[in-house]
Amino acid sequence: MFYFILFLRNFSLVTVVALIFSFLFSSCTTTSFCRGGNFHLIDKDDKSGFAIYRSAWPDENLIKEYCKQGITEIMVLSGNSESFENKFKEVCPSLKVIYNEKQDPRTPLNADFLNNFDQWILQAKQSGKKVAIRCNCGSHRTGRLAAYYQMKYQNLTSSDAKAILGKHGMWMFLYPDIYEQVDALYDYIRGNSSSVKKDNKSFNKSFNKSDVKILIGATPIKDGVAIGEKDITLLNDRLAVSFSVTSPSPWGVARGGIIDAAIVEHGVIGKNHSSLIDFMPNNWSSWPTTYQRVEIVKDSADEAIIKTTRDWNEIILETIFSLKRGDNKIHVITTMTNNGSKIYSDILSGYILWTNGGYHFETPGLKDLIKGPSTGAFADWVISYDRDWMIAIHAPFFDNINYNAKDMYLKHTLIPAEKRTFEGWIQFEANADISKVLASEIERKKIDYGILEGKFPKSVNSKSPAIVVKKDGQIYTWCLGESQYSLKLPIGKYRVYAVADGFSPTKEVELEIKNKGEKKRLDFLKFKKLIKVIFQIKDKISKAPLFSKVTIEEGPKPAIGFLGKKTFFSELNLHTNLNKRKSDEIILFLPAGKYLFKLSSAGKFLSKDELIKVDIDEKKKKIVIPVQIENKIKPSEKKWYSADLHHHSNILDGMTSPKELVRSQLAAGTDLIFISDHDSINNCKEIQQIVKNLKRMFICGMEISPSWGHFNAYPVKLGEKLKINPANSSFEEIIKEARRMDAKIFSINHPNASTGYFFNIEKDSSVGGGQGVDKIGQQIIDLVEANSFYGKVEDSVKRLYKFWNQNKQIYLVAGTDTHDVLNNDSGKIRTFVHINGKADEDKFISSLKEGHSYVSFGPIIYPLSNQSMFGGKIIVEHSNSVNNSIILDYSIFAVSGIKSIELLSGNNQNKESEKGIDVDVVETISIAEDGVTSKNVSFKIKPDTNTVANTKWYSLRVKDNLSGFAWTNPIWIVFK
Repeated sequence: MFYFILFLRNFSLVTVVALIFSFLFSSCTTTSFCRGGNFHLIDKDDKSGFAIYRSAWPDENLIKEYCKQGITEIMVLSGNSESFENKFKEVCPSLKVIYNEKQDPRTPLNADFLNNFDQWILQAKQSGKKVAIRCNCGSHRTGRLAAYYQMKYQNLTSSDAKAILGKHGMWMFLYPDIYEQVDALYDYIRGNSSSVKKDNKSFNKSFNKSDVKILIGATPIKDGVAIGEKDITLLNDRLAVSFSVTSPSPWGVARGGIIDAAIVEHGVIGKNHSSLIDFMPNNWSSWPTTYQRVEIVKDSADEAIIKTTRDWNEIILETIFSLKRGDNKIHVITTMTNNGSKIYSDILSGYILWTNGGYHFETPGLKDLIKGPSTGAFADWVISYDRDWMIAIHAPFFDNINYNAKDMYLKHTLIPAEKRTFEGWIQFEANADISKVLASEIERKKIDYGILEGKFPKSVNSKSPAIVVKKDGQIYTWCLGESQYSLKLPIGKYRVYAVADGFSPTKEVELEIKNKGEKKRLDFLKFKKLIKVIFQIKDKISKAPLFSKVTIEEGPKPAIGFLGKKTFFSELNLHTNLNKRKSDEIILFLPAGKYLFKLSSAGKFLSKDELIKVDIDEKKKKIVIPVQIENKIKPSEKKWYSADLHHHSNILDGMTSPKELVRSQLAAGTDLIFISDHDSINNCKEIQQIVKNLKRMFICGMEISPSWGHFNAYPVKLGEKLKINPANSSFEEIIKEARRMDAKIFSINHPNASTGYFFNIEKDSSVGGGQGVDKIGQQIIDLVEANSFYGKVEDSVKRLYKFWNQNKQIYLVAGTDTHDVLNNDSGKIRTFVHINGKADEDKFISSLKEGHSYVSFGPIIYPLSNQSMFGGKIIVEHSNSVNNSIILDYSIFAVSGIKSIELLSGNNQNKESEKGIDVDVVETISIAEDGVTSKNVSFKIKPDTNTVANTKWYSLRVKDNLSGFAWTNPIWIVFK
């Protein structure tokens, strides 16, 4: 007893009490001291199904409750799962213990544990798992980790997290430093020094922030899609990227590329900005391919190297990605080796940069060049960016660009046994200062340069002030600053101006850097505010406000994407405020100058676009421009409803938010809102809610996207996820998956484009497992798309002629494939569908499936009788067909005026006509007089008794004065 008292003399009273309670709790076998298990929900996500719970040690009943709640994984922070979870495993066999270590509540958590915890949480969020954390009483170890979660993922302050910790905690006086640890965790999350100085080293002892690190499994990148158990994440203190190893790459591209990419700041990994960063051997995708291997070649704190190996036909592709400590660039080297006997001529090989959202800055010197030789380029890089991030690809080998300047290629020929090497760099920055990309090129190429520097006034310091540099009339670079700026410029002549958020650009100043090392100073101290321009838009006849779109056709346009726009839409509250508003107001804030605006409301279909010239005087604060638009026709009154049946939002390569998608389609005058993102319906729920408030029809679709053909499936049930990998699925498996998701329509998208099914099946009959041609013969597809984006509508129509000649009731459908509504037109081509009775989505689908529809770039067509309806059948007695005539009559309308109306007929006598296509032009009505916008026509058909087949078809092709066509689905004449 004497020695025990001496022992206690060395401890405080609190410590003694703590020892006694520790002894008591070490002997506990029930949860009686722990409030019935101290079981609580921390967070949940109804959309994904994710949830996280906290708990004390469980008895058998609590284990059953875990199962009831759907918890499948648990972290045991007290290291005693064998006495609880494992003991009662039979009552919840699906529960998996993924961590079982006895933590000391007095020892702060280290970075390794927190990184692993973050990976587990992110994987659970992405896969919709329900998980739990527990210790003995759910108070100290569990409470500390719960506080970390709440501060990092729920954005709670340390004060709020500590309040919750105290609310659910017990015997907190045993570990008074728990609250201090929560403060330290709060600092750690934000990359600051620990507020508990003595513990700072404990947090960081196992992880130097500038070290390179490789993680295996689900990516820690926010919103990342690399969630496979073997996916690889490469990161340091500047950047993080994830490689697809078991997760599929988008668009059916072979695995092994970068599918997630994020900026790392202050130790915090940011949001994913990548759809795909990869090497492409021939303009798009490494298909056909039989294998992909992703290997870790080097894994050290100083440098890590990942190697991806694939085959493409008989060529071996080997790409090495390397990242060094503290570097903001990934070095990439790709080797192409021709192991076959074939010569690959004029192939385009190189790197692509496809990001999620943001803005794109093409290679300087190649403004407005969508694809083609890069002659005249000022640099060898392309950039994607937004206010708080930037990713650039440096590709010094390139001599061609493609896909709106996002891809950088070398056009070359690879003979048998030849090798070719491509070298590039992927640069990451935490803001949109692209002068840093130019500085990297200057350093890499050892270019002689000078320095331009100066300052801004205090009034713009928080308004993203920037210096924009033009070379030979094109934007070359820009530099962001606050109170001052500095950038490197190669020797040469430039024009320079300043701009800031909410302010007009300053006047351009001529500048020349003549000598190496020369310094120039330009201060920009006078900024003028933007002028408010209000367009008040209403219907000329009804005087009601109209959903509309305004674009700047001529005039000052922003150089930096987030400092201004050139396209504007009506707000979505227009529909609910119809009775309160006399007109729709579209409000712009613009610099002074001379402008040409285009106003459109269902333009080229229901009304003419309005072109308005405006000289905005810098002395004015506000300009109001009233506009009346006359909608000359209302198809919905005759039960015809239109939709753009191929449209993307901001998934993968899409650049359009759900709200902007709806606004754009409404301004285009479509009656049904439609979306079909690549392999995803993640935005459908949000759009459905927007459309519900507007009382419009809505269909959620998915574009299933193997690299050899894209297919629209719709409608798809909300909450569905693609359960196949399109990259290695057959044509038959893709259709089966579409039907599993309840899709009533299966359409072949842009069939004659490089990612179109018909284009690829003609090159290689094994496409999609070789099932496609036969299966189309059995008619398991419904529609073939006419697509405005690729400009090959007539090819799609001609393909349909062949199907119709074979009596296959596969019909025509139209969509724009719009990804970015700020630069492309929704509804430029659209599908018109006839619906009897009250219109709804189900009737729209069934009419579309039955061919009661047509596609159009402008002309409107109304059948004037039931037997003239597209997709309909007219039964003719063969013996009486000579004496019977069939009348097909229509009303035609075109805003720009009608040019011609043609009646086409199937040719099933194997006769060559219409430029080699099996179709006859039965009759042509040409409109000589300009300005005729409407006309009724009637066609008298005498059935041909000599026809070989039992069925013949007829359809219309209408052309307007703007070269806009409309093509109808066929009317079937069936002989008995």
